Amino acid sequence: MTRVFATGVYLTPMQRAVWKAIAAGLAARGVTPTYAEIVVAAGLAGPSNAHYHISALERRGYVRRLPYRRQAIDMAIWPIEYATGFASGEGPARSAQGIGDSSQTSPERE
Repeated sequence: MTRVFATGVYLTPMQRAVWKAIAAGLAARGVTPTYAEIVVAAGLAGPSNAHYHISALERRGYVRRLPYRRQAIDMAIWPIEYATGFASGEGPARSAQGIGDSSQTSPERE
């Protein structure tokens, strides 16, 4: 699936901050950040603000919510900063290194 990249020029500054926070979480860990992480990354007042801005991003077609799943927001349009360094125009990998990798061992508890 080819990813679409854009600058987000038609977003408010707060919507752009939330959009980039979601993209950064997906690119870094392969998992959508929690609302609490989005609040901190975007400088919002609380989780209800994150919900409001994510709903606005969904209405504008920048993100998609996957029904009946936690932390399930998919990027419909990626920020242009994530276009470089990925093969054949694909966006960041959906699963980050180490997530779901059974060959990686967890640290032992003392």
